[in-house]
Amino acid sequence: MDITVLYVKDCPNLEPLMEELSEIIDERDDDFEVKTILVTSDEQARELSFHGSPTILLNGKDPFPYAKGEIGLSCRRYEHRLSDPVSSSGFPGIDELKKVLS
Repeated sequence: MDITVLYVKDCPNLEPLMEELSEIIDERDDDFEVKTILVTSDEQARELSFHGSPTILLNGKDPFPYAKGEIGLSCRRYEHRLSDPVSSSGFPGIDELKKVLS
């Protein structure tokens, strides 16, 4: 599975997301290829359907549909629907990531 992480410069959520992805990949025997792409312009954001940093693409598709917000250079919020109560942060929770990577 190809995992692409789209991000903007100085994104505070990139490092914790990459740590979670690394933890999941290390404990699994699947074949994952992870790459990152720095998004630097509104034009590039439109081409990539970039809904904020960080955006995760699995085999080119966003597993966390983003119904609100515009495409462009911005931060992104993720709802943690597997937690009780539902909360949000700037990157998916490890349980949400494990679910979409299974």
